[in-house]
Amino acid sequence: MIKNKFTKCALGVMLAASVLLSGCGKSLETGDITQNSVVMKIGNTGVKYEEVLNYAYLLKNQYEGSFGKALWNYKIDDDTNIGDKAKKEIVSMITQLKIIGENAAKQGIMLDGDEKDQALQDAQKLVNKADKKEKKKYALTVQNVQGMFEDNILANKMFYVATDAADTNVTDDEAKQIKIQHL
Repeated sequence: MIKNKFTKCALGVMLAASVLLSGCGKSLETGDITQNSVVMKIGNTGVKYEEVLNYAYLLKNQYEGSFGKALWNYKIDDDTNIGDKAKKEIVSMITQLKIIGENAAKQGIMLDGDEKDQALQDAQKLVNKADKKEKKKYALTVQNVQGMFEDNILANKMFYVATDAADTNVTDDEAKQIKIQHL
C-alpha cells in the first residue's frame, strides 16, 4: 500500500513536471469568442471554447441536482466563490487531460474499439438527457462530448499503464510494525 501511494505521488509529480516542461501556454483568441474559438493551447493541442463549455455542463449536471443553482455563488473567501473555483478547476482538468493525451500519443497508447464505443454511449446518454436550451448553451453534441469522454478514458488508461510496472510488493522489513507501550 505504501508503494502504491508513492507511485500515485510520483505520477502526480511527473504530471506537474510535464505541465511545466510542455510549454503549456494559454492564449485567448482576439475579438469575439465563439464556440469554435481556440481559447487555450496546451503543448501542440488547441482547446476550443465548446470543450470548456462541455466540462462546465458536466460540473453543472453533477452538482446542481444535489446543491441547487445557488451553489456557484457561495463565497469561499472575500474574493472567490465556488463558480470561480469551478472555472479554474475546469482549466486545470483540461490541461492535465491534454498533457496526458500528448504523452499517450508519444508512447503509442490509444483507445481500443470498446473504449471508443463506451465513450460514444456515455456521450449519447449525456446529450440525450439535456434539453434544447442546454444543448445550445453548452455546445453539447455527441461528437464533442464523446471527445471529452475519450480524453478521460485515455487518462485513466495512462494511469494504469504508469502504475502497472510499479513494485507493489511490501517486504517483511517494510511491513514490520513497532508498538510503543510507554514513552
